[in-house]
Amino acid sequence: VACVWYYVATFSDSRNWVQTAGLTEASIPYLYFSALHWAFAHLMLGEMDIIPSSELERIYSVGVLMMGLVVFSSFVSSITEFMARIATEQAEHSRKDQEVRKYMEDHNVSAGLAMQVDRFRKHLEKT
Repeated sequence: VACVWYYVATFSDSRNWVQTAGLTEASIPYLYFSALHWAFAHLMLGEMDIIPSSELERIYSVGVLMMGLVVFSSFVSSITEFMARIATEQAEHSRKDQEVRKYMEDHNVSAGLAMQVDRFRKHLEKT
């Protein structure tokens, strides 16, 4: 993304981001890291002082922002799905615990045996 951003600036004869930012005399490593900084800022939906100055740069910038939006949205979606799965598993576990407790109450299982069953179930969960 950074390399293409720099290439887009060199591709056009019109004013470009390198000129607009006053970097025409900057070294290649400085220009590369400026382009990399721009890329990271755009992929993370951030902003920085380097701005597109030509139509081609603007089009590319919007494309990178859209790509960042898709990546960020996918990341948030994955985290949300993971959290929902954990909540579902915990709810299922609580439901099973409640069923076992109700069974023991309904069948007058002694407190000692109920504790042993509970410890055994907890042991099974760890393995």
